[in-house]
Amino acid sequence: MKRRIVGLYLVLAIIVASVVTFISYRYSSQMYIEEVENELKNEAMLIARIISDREKENISDALLKELSGIMTSGVQKSGFQETEHPQESKRITLIDRNGGVLADSYASSTEMENHSNRAEVIHALKNGTGVDIRKSETTGNDLLYVAYYSREPGWIVRISSSVEHINKIRDTILFYALIAVTAALALSSIIALKLSGYALK
Repeated sequence: MKRRIVGLYLVLAIIVASVVTFISYRYSSQMYIEEVENELKNEAMLIARIISDREKENISDALLKELSGIMTSGVQKSGFQETEHPQESKRITLIDRNGGVLADSYASSTEMENHSNRAEVIHALKNGTGVDIRKSETTGNDLLYVAYYSREPGWIVRISSSVEHINKIRDTILFYALIAVTAALALSSIIALKLSGYALK
């Protein structure tokens, strides 16, 4: 009888703890991804504003590489507040409305293929912004892409950042969640043993 009570209590505790851990993990991970997406979107809008008064011929790979360095270091000039960002190097790509790459901070834009079929580009042209996570054909790494369509000059500013730091955050969340579940199960076992003892008296 005592074993049945303890066993039932532990089964219920495991089910509840598993559900809570799963929901917490998914919710916190999604919140962090959305936070990174919003940050990249704001940076894309900022870059679009910075280069809006330039002719396409005056926007080079070197210029975007310099802006990428500024964004990565978290030092934003021209009156913007200085911030610290944990992300690795951010890649900036300038794309025309037909998908042609005008400039890129990582690779030679003249050697890059048309980007009109990229999911984030398609969504940006339709909705103003677009987001996608996939493996880069240029770098071979999994990247988070955020594209912003600036209608007046008619080009798309796309920023991509490695998802490695996102995965690390997810692993950290999962690690502490498992610790919490283990502690909860240990405490539940002690409580179950005491309650079963009282029930059998």
